[in-house]
Amino acid sequence: MKAEAIASVGQKMDVPADVMVHHSRNTAEKQWDETRVLVVSGISDTFCRFFPTLSALGEFEAVWEKVFGLVEEWASSSSDEVARAAAASLGTLLRATSEGGVDAAANAAWVWAWQSWLRITAAAAARDPAHGEKILAAIIDAFPLLFKYPPAP
Repeated sequence: MKAEAIASVGQKMDVPADVMVHHSRNTAEKQWDETRVLVVSGISDTFCRFFPTLSALGEFEAVWEKVFGLVEEWASSSSDEVARAAAASLGTLLRATSEGGVDAAANAAWVWAWQSWLRITAAAAARDPAHGEKILAAIIDAFPLLFKYPPAP
């Protein structure tokens, strides 16, 4: 948006017009990508913070499956920023399972995490190397967590 357009909107609405849009977020697509980054980061942070409480809920496994479905879908996004954020959120979700102790919910979550990690890694490896490389770097950070907190035998 140009300053004149902002000023024009401000005059029509009778409010001060000092809103600026950063040049890197100047299209609807870029703004939507930033929204998706914030959503996937927020969801994974919420699960990490409240995993013991959330895992005790009756529908936990169905919700967990949907969360990992979202992470997988967005990790294969054409937007590198969204894909990297989704891949990085996998590590956050894995930390969530490790901090609540090992129980049935943590075991189920760990299995979903492992399967998602494999699918995201395969999809990133199939991308153009210039784009897939950054996503693989983000997903590799989660790899040690898969072995640090395996399910109980």
